[in-house]
Amino acid sequence: MASNDSNTHHPLSSPQVDIWFDQILHPDVPLYTIGGYVRIAGPVDPARFEQALNRVIADNDALRILLHEGEELPTIT
Repeated sequence: MASNDSNTHHPLSSPQVDIWFDQILHPDVPLYTIGGYVRIAGPVDPARFEQALNRVIADNDALRILLHEGEELPTIT
């Protein structure tokens, strides 16, 4: 399992900059917001569910991106 223990900031990629600018220009348009839901039939063990969710987050870099506002364009960690 990969981990991101580094606090190194990296510049946004060109497509990320395009999305960021579009979101700044149109903050009320959720064009890039992707959502969904899942129905779970039967009982759920909250501790196991949280463990599974944390595993998905840990295994997917895109779910751990943090934008940091700077003096110029934002950076990601």
